[in-house]
Amino acid sequence: MRFAYSIYWGGTVVDAIHCDYQSSRELGLHCPFCNEALFFKAAHTRTMPDGSHQQVAASFAHYPGVGLDCELRAKRPEGEKHIQQLEINSRNQRLILFNKHFIRILRHHIAIEDEQGKVKVLRKILGKNFMEPFVKLFLDQKITLEFIKYQASQNLKRINVTANYPEIPEIVKDQLKLTAKKITSYMTNRNLVIAYEAALWLQSKSATWALERLILFVFIAQCESLAMVNCDSICASSIRKYVKPGFQFLTQNADLCLSLIFSMFISVNWQYIGLDDSNKYS
Repeated sequence: MRFAYSIYWGGTVVDAIHCDYQSSRELGLHCPFCNEALFFKAAHTRTMPDGSHQQVAASFAHYPGVGLDCELRAKRPEGEKHIQQLEINSRNQRLILFNKHFIRILRHHIAIEDEQGKVKVLRKILGKNFMEPFVKLFLDQKITLEFIKYQASQNLKRINVTANYPEIPEIVKDQLKLTAKKITSYMTNRNLVIAYEAALWLQSKSATWALERLILFVFIAQCESLAMVNCDSICASSIRKYVKPGFQFLTQNADLCLSLIFSMFISVNWQYIGLDDSNKYS
């Protein structure tokens, strides 16, 4: 069997010619027909009964006692068609995983409590398509590195101004000041270039899910801000009363809404993500 299905790569169809003896364990390879585990067989030369030699390509095989029919199916036209469809589906799955990983990085910095509960409240009250104008607003924006630098400076200014509002509780003011200090420490040119690249990706079709989630974060943050100003709780049930005022405010202040969208990923310390476990989301 030439192809296997990878658990750890989001359902990627893997070709045996690109694998080795470690691949089955490292990629979580299993049969695309019966889902049984597979092991790798390296390319080799087979000696035939008549003394001739036959080159056998690298392949995957079931463990003894299972999957003989699957290996036969893999060679038939219907088996090849099944593999092709799996590859199409796995591309979509990998894309979803990429989007979700991107959002997971942002989520670590935003730290929204009861995120799913608040998302449900937003969608229930505002409907399924309420984000469309805000998605279009972001997609229509011409993004340059200079624009990203401007948004970064405006974001810091906005945090510092908000931290001085008399209506904001002292504990929140302290958090805002610490946030501003932390962001300032890594607003390097290198980090802003990465944020610029992230912004360009967010304008692509492959980022639709991530962009919509980002806009949901902005709405939740706006509702939470209104709740804090009114000395109210920021739990999902309390947020309910601020959904419509928050929507109206962001609709009437499109420039601010756009800035808030950018602030979500401009505030991430991108340059250290992925270097090692300790700095993964620092």
